[in-house]
Amino acid sequence: EIVVLEKKQKDRTQGEKRVLVVRVTSLDATVKHSKEKLSGAIFGIGPFAEEVNMQSQFQMCSHGLLQMLPAEGDGITDGVAEVFIDRKTYRSDFDTYRNEIQTKVSDMFAGGGKIKDLFDHVMYCLPKGSGMRSVATAYMNDHRSFYANTWCASLSAVMHELGHNLGLNHSGRGNIGSQNQYSDTSGYMGASEWTMGGPAKCYNGHKHWHLQWYNNRQVELNGNRAWIGKLAPFTDYEETVEGEHVILKIGRYFLQYNKAEKFNIGTKIFRDEVTVTYLRDNQLTLNVGTMSLINNNSRFEIEHFEDS
Repeated sequence: EIVVLEKKQKDRTQGEKRVLVVRVTSLDATVKHSKEKLSGAIFGIGPFAEEVNMQSQFQMCSHGLLQMLPAEGDGITDGVAEVFIDRKTYRSDFDTYRNEIQTKVSDMFAGGGKIKDLFDHVMYCLPKGSGMRSVATAYMNDHRSFYANTWCASLSAVMHELGHNLGLNHSGRGNIGSQNQYSDTSGYMGASEWTMGGPAKCYNGHKHWHLQWYNNRQVELNGNRAWIGKLAPFTDYEETVEGEHVILKIGRYFLQYNKAEKFNIGTKIFRDEVTVTYLRDNQLTLNVGTMSLINNNSRFEIEHFEDS
């Protein structure tokens, strides 16, 4: 689930960002994973540290441009804060429950002020019974994301929801009129899976263009002219030289070489293929085709390009 906030887009995709994880306990329920387990899954810290985690994936996918660091301060250990609410969770109305928790966190850390002035992202891990209508939800271009119980430790769910915070919408596949929003699992903005410590992957061509992690290796082309050049895997970005690119933009289409290696070894589909992604309205993208590198004659044709 996603909630879109109409607000000015800030520079969210680069620099050091502080992330607070809130583990909620109520009178009748608590999050299954301990704060140590959450720290290990999300930040790769402590006795339960996962080698592949949220912090490491943003570091690798952005080639060091985005650092998602654990929040610090009184009542926070390795990025995680324990928060108790004096009410029952079972059969809650989610909107009411969510508002009460946000108020409690604001009172605890910001003296009733704005929590976003202290932390760049706040992940709320909610116990079973909170009334959530999906496994996770987040606001676009915002600091808040919410997770149903154990989904707070799911790498793909966390990367998906924080992707919304960074301004990314869902990734589907099919023709440009398709309503499918989750089936492009080559990157994190498709459907999430419950797995800790993986899968290791990043985002599709349009998402990477939006995130501006490859600005000096991406190029916008004129669809009416021929272009000859090298499209390198985004995983090899740091080994590229002047004149090589990792993302091509042609109108509303984005091409990216989805090489299944290194920090993208867990990409689920279109492995080792050039993906063609179409940008629809509201930042929703659809994978509309691929080109195989095994077949030297592989091609993808866009019909009615001028109308797209």
